[in-house]
Amino acid sequence: MTEAIYEAGSWIYKMFFLLLIAVVSIAIVSTAARSTINTNILQMDLLRNRILYDPTGIVYVDELGAHPGVINRAAVNQESIDIAFNYPDGYGGARITLVSSETGDPLAIAVVNAPTFNRISTNVAASLKGGGFTRTYVYPVTIVDGPDRISGFMVIEIAGPDRA
Repeated sequence: MTEAIYEAGSWIYKMFFLLLIAVVSIAIVSTAARSTINTNILQMDLLRNRILYDPTGIVYVDELGAHPGVINRAAVNQESIDIAFNYPDGYGGARITLVSSETGDPLAIAVVNAPTFNRISTNVAASLKGGGFTRTYVYPVTIVDGPDRISGFMVIEIAGPDRA
C-alpha cells in the first residue's frame, strides 16, 4: 500500500524537475541568442518577391493563371498599388517603374508604401547614419498594355529601414 502512495505522488517530483529543466533551457537560449537580430534584409527581399510574383499585384493574370515576368501596365498605378500592397508605416517601400526598351521612356511609375519610401530614400540621399538603405533591381519583362505586348524593363527601387 505504501508503494502505491509513493508511485501516485511521484508525478509531482517529475513535473517539478521538468519545469526546472524548461526554465533553465529557456534562460540559456535567451542569453545565448541575440535579441537584436536584424531582419531588414529579409523583409525587403520579401517585399521585392511579392512585387515580382504576387498574382493580386502587378503580374499579368488571365484565364490560364499568373504569368511571372509579364507585367500588367494597367495595374501599375498608385491606386492599384495601394490596394494590392498594404504595409504598415516604417516597414519599407518600393518604387516600381516600367520602362520601354524601344524608347527608354518610363511607361508607368507607382510607389509601394509611399510615406515610408519617401522618408527613407530622403535619409539615404542625405547620408544620414541609421537612415536606412536603398537597393535597385532591374528585370527584363514583357509589359501588357491592353492588347499590345511591349518588351521592357521593370526597375524596382527598394528603401528599407536600417533596423527591423
